[in-house]
Amino acid sequence: MVTPHVSASWLARRGDLHALFDAGSSYAGNASVLERVGYPHEVWTEARMASAWMTSTWARSPDAVNHVYVHVPFCKSICHFCNYKRLRPGSADLMQRWLDRVLASLAVMGPATDGVTFHSLYFGGGTPSLLPRPMLEQLLAAIDDTLTFHPHAGRAFEADPAVLDAGKLAVLARHGIQHVAMGVQTFDARVNVAHDRGNQGMELVAERARQIRGAGIRGTSFDFLLGLHDTDPEAIFDDIDRALRDLSPRWVDVFFLTPTQRYVDLHFDGSFDAFWSHQRRFADVAADRLTAICRRHGYQLSGSDYDAYVLTRGAQGRFGSLPVIGPMVDRLARKVEHDPRLLGGVPRRMVQWIQARGDGVAASYAYTQLTAEQHLPLSLLGLGTGARSRVFGSAFVTCRDPGEDPEAAGTFEYVGGATDMAFEARAYLSDVLSDANRVPLSRLRTLFGVDVERLLPEAFAAWHQLGIARIEGDVLVMTPTDRADRYRALMWLLTDAQLEDELARVRRMDLSAQGLSALVAPFVPGAAVSTDWRLLTLEDGAIVLDTARGDTVRIRVAPKLTATHGVDLLPESRGAGTDLAKAVTRLKRAMAAHGADDLGITHVPVLTDTELSSAGQHEPMARTPGRPRRTQGDHVPAAVHTPEADAPRPLSDAQRAAFHRDGFVRPLPILLPAEVDRFRRWLEQVEAEESARRGGRWTQRDFDPDAQVDHPLLAWARELAAHPRLLDAVGSVLGPDLLVRNIDVFVREPRTGEGVAWHRDAPAVGPSTDGMLTAWLGLNPATRDNGCLQFAVGSHRTVLDGERLTKDTLTLPKALLPQLEGVALADDLLEPGQASLHHIRTLHRSGGNHTQGRRVGVVVRYAAATAPREVLDSGAAWLVRGTAPVRDDLLLRRAVPLTWVT
Repeated sequence: MVTPHVSASWLARRGDLHALFDAGSSYAGNASVLERVGYPHEVWTEARMASAWMTSTWARSPDAVNHVYVHVPFCKSICHFCNYKRLRPGSADLMQRWLDRVLASLAVMGPATDGVTFHSLYFGGGTPSLLPRPMLEQLLAAIDDTLTFHPHAGRAFEADPAVLDAGKLAVLARHGIQHVAMGVQTFDARVNVAHDRGNQGMELVAERARQIRGAGIRGTSFDFLLGLHDTDPEAIFDDIDRALRDLSPRWVDVFFLTPTQRYVDLHFDGSFDAFWSHQRRFADVAADRLTAICRRHGYQLSGSDYDAYVLTRGAQGRFGSLPVIGPMVDRLARKVEHDPRLLGGVPRRMVQWIQARGDGVAASYAYTQLTAEQHLPLSLLGLGTGARSRVFGSAFVTCRDPGEDPEAAGTFEYVGGATDMAFEARAYLSDVLSDANRVPLSRLRTLFGVDVERLLPEAFAAWHQLGIARIEGDVLVMTPTDRADRYRALMWLLTDAQLEDELARVRRMDLSAQGLSALVAPFVPGAAVSTDWRLLTLEDGAIVLDTARGDTVRIRVAPKLTATHGVDLLPESRGAGTDLAKAVTRLKRAMAAHGADDLGITHVPVLTDTELSSAGQHEPMARTPGRPRRTQGDHVPAAVHTPEADAPRPLSDAQRAAFHRDGFVRPLPILLPAEVDRFRRWLEQVEAEESARRGGRWTQRDFDPDAQVDHPLLAWARELAAHPRLLDAVGSVLGPDLLVRNIDVFVREPRTGEGVAWHRDAPAVGPSTDGMLTAWLGLNPATRDNGCLQFAVGSHRTVLDGERLTKDTLTLPKALLPQLEGVALADDLLEPGQASLHHIRTLHRSGGNHTQGRRVGVVVRYAAATAPREVLDSGAAWLVRGTAPVRDDLLLRRAVPLTWVT
């Protein structure tokens, strides 16, 4: 099909939306959860949820693979490192109330799922093994009596070794549980006690593993945590080695602990830097140690640093199968049954052998919540507080107690809303393309019943025009990128309204239909807004108008992109008639009178709240200050991109040679015109807001990074400093691991006669100075008339006679200036968006601004992660790209000093 074209203005606005989303969203960097961005938060009754199942033809398709997830939200205690919301210690009364509600839900969902075959059953939490044996028996019996399962359905159960016993295992085995996953974390009983987990060690886990096998359950797996307080890499990897050697689990999950504020307060004196420094010891050796362990015991390793590793026995996958193998076996069996001659009888025997194996690769279906893992229509029935349900192409919801009160009477509620094939396509592509560069369009066509380009036309158009993706025959091919850039590429799958909804959430704006009703008063449904247009209805995030002739227009109510408060009204079509603009103006006036211009917050806070999580259904953690990254920095702006602009920009050999020879290199193209405009508008908005707040021109010069961490100017400066094209250039000189020591904003006002005298950026001398440089990035032209920099060529390798500079006195004394006579000088002439790099020892100066316009530039001082303390000044820095080595004289922090220089 012909890919549609999208306008440059739309691309520009989407670029701004992407940047703001990336800066403020708790989802940032995690492509696998983009499907939930901007998702409705309607509250459905159980009857409405049942209706979605009852009318679903996809769930009843012979090619569908459906799953059941039971969430048990109870624990014997709350582990110090737990980052799930609403998990609570179990009590007999609460568990009975929960069970009664689940059984009532089954009674409703059973008839609604008549004709639906389920292919796996998974118990997560919380701690499912905390349920008493009679409750387990009652629950499993009700599930088996109510729902229909495939003969080879996979069944798995999460357990705490401390609350698992032979009686419970007998119940699990009787109801076909094939796999038990135990949360071990560490075999050090002392550490477990210190984390409120009880006195759990190797002996207890080994005894439970023996009991599991004795009950006839053949599959076990263990979870371990890297980064627990008072543990060290040697001990934890020895624990994993012992587990594989002595207990032979089917697989082992090794997670990197993600700290909560509570955990850091309890165990690291409130210092995230101390925690990440501790965890880095594990990350630095994890891959090598786990690889060696796997080789020693015949396991396979997958995963990555600061995420998780999986050690899998032999060629087996989780639960003894891959999600797609079961459907493949069933299809093969049906073909052979229909025509035994088809494959000569051998495949029939192979199918029978595979299906009969109790511990084989395809002995059962695997639980998954991702369509992308099975490539077939997926529906998921969630039972219990916190469980998600998904009816393919119809609904996506999360179960909760009525009114979020576990002690309330009544049935479950479901928070979420209706979906369509565009939602499913977005979710599928987000998951698949997070890790792959190619996907067959025929597979998508079979899965969704329509060309995916028709479901997501704007995304495909943007990908095509920006060179992000192309179609080769029947294959969608993504331009290879790193993980951070791939996440930004997948953001084009989202709609404008979804991004705007997320932005409104971050700014705490109420743009629901109820909230808009108060803002547009006195206009109510049916009221005339202009000569032609009247208010038809209010939706979440939108106002719908119509005319007597039957014309309709939907107007999105979106957060402003140029400020952190206020809204814009954006008609999605021009509609019929001549006075739509007048109607929009009148709505704006009404909304302004009711405070719409003040909606939002002046400063966007760093999000630290966690999402409700269920084991097997994990939500992303909010980004936490201080976490070292192995990707390209914490945040990168995502304005309008082109293939040329998005390409890596390392320096050429000639440019690197010029830098080392002359002490500087320029000009380097960094920002696109749209990005320059966005950063300049953002800066001007911050200035205007600060000036209005102070009743006059804003002249503040220094920012305390600890006291003002949420100031929008700091966010602006950090976004520029982490721009990937700037980091590519800097990394060509300093290497892959980069720190930022400090940032300066230089604003040379019009007709300002004063310049800056000859100076260096650091007093240090010698080879250590090669580990640091200064980047000067212009948002306006830098010319001789407005005071551009001027470099003394080759001066970075010289020390003038009598030169005695200090940290506080970097300007050359006038008595030394005659020594510069005869030295070649070079003007740093730059266009907006271009940058120069200069060595910290390069002598330079700037002149006054004799023009009618401002000269605005941003100075970022970068250092290699191995740079010595003498060039790092205070010894504190921001790790903007790569990995920081473990060193006692370096303090990593997210906020760095910023100075406004006029």
